[in-house]
Amino acid sequence: MISDLEEQLANLRRHVDFPPTPPLAAMVRARLVDPRRRPVIRRRRMILAAAAAILAVALGVPPVRTAIAHWLGIQGVVITPVTSLPPVPTSRPTTSASGLGSNLGLGQRSSVESAVRTAGFAVLVPQLAGSPDAVYVRSDLGPVVTLVYGPSTGLPPAGQTGVGLLVTEFRGATDPVLIQKFVSAQTTITPVTVDGGSGFWLGGAPHQLAYDLPDGSVAPDTLRLAGPTLVFEHGDITIRVEGDLTETQALAIAHSLR
Repeated sequence: MISDLEEQLANLRRHVDFPPTPPLAAMVRARLVDPRRRPVIRRRRMILAAAAAILAVALGVPPVRTAIAHWLGIQGVVITPVTSLPPVPTSRPTTSASGLGSNLGLGQRSSVESAVRTAGFAVLVPQLAGSPDAVYVRSDLGPVVTLVYGPSTGLPPAGQTGVGLLVTEFRGATDPVLIQKFVSAQTTITPVTVDGGSGFWLGGAPHQLAYDLPDGSVAPDTLRLAGPTLVFEHGDITIRVEGDLTETQALAIAHSLR
């Protein structure tokens, strides 16, 4: 089990862009001078999670992979490193105005107003992108609302979807694990913060998306792999921003959600 943990941690290091080491000596000196100060070190959560994984091994609590997966997780989303992904489908999703996003398995066609009534939460719309070209709701998943934007200036067609932008929203606080993301060694994972909410930017190679269904089974998305994605918490809502975007562009879209 220890060797398995070491292998998982070594694999994880290839995915995560760690922030620079803070000036620990200066922070400790300041803490000694003023005991009321409690410097916050972002990496402490990662260290504690690693310690928890090692403790799980010592206590015989399987599997180590689950501990590491939850280390890289936010509300309703778990990111898991894997050795390989399924082949990319060769068929291109429908991109016509009438059927935009219809081949992506996003659920039933809806509107923002109807999606709000179905979901029971305020559906946020990115002001930088404007009104969505299509809205879908998957009621079997909690529900999950997806805003679809066709290709346009600044939103080129993504290779995995054929559309310009996907914005997915669901109540992550009530669904401990709803979406799973399986990433290969070529996918980079960068911790980010969006308006105070924790999140991750997944860049590099595409990753696989899967849903945890109410019956306990996992349904992988066999229609496509997911491209560059920003996933983050907004209160009790978890949001995904996916498209042929840079991290800076995705963050700008996320900050414009209203």
